[in-house]
Amino acid sequence: RAFGLLCSAVGKHVTRACLHLGFMHVEGWGTRRNVPEAIALFKQVATEDEESDGFEARIALGRIYANAVPDLAAALEWYAAAIAIAPEGDGDDLREAKAYLAGYRREG
Repeated sequence: RAFGLLCSAVGKHVTRACLHLGFMHVEGWGTRRNVPEAIALFKQVATEDEESDGFEARIALGRIYANAVPDLAAALEWYAAAIAIAPEGDGDDLREAKAYLAGYRREG
């Protein structure tokens, strides 16, 4: 039932629903794991500059490209994009993005 509600909300482009459905696909919660579908859902949300959901989607894309679908350029791009719209403070996700970029700069 919850999966069906999320699917219908995604059709209306409700960012929080898209974000949660993306996490369900990337982790295989309640559905079979589908990383390409998760990427597509996160990219829909990642364009929301002023929304905290946009930040979370960009972090999720950075993680996917850093780990599940290794693509260094894409991981750097998404982590940098997340930093650009980061909410106030210094939460774990923001520290993760900064550390990833700093690690690349040291190695590169």
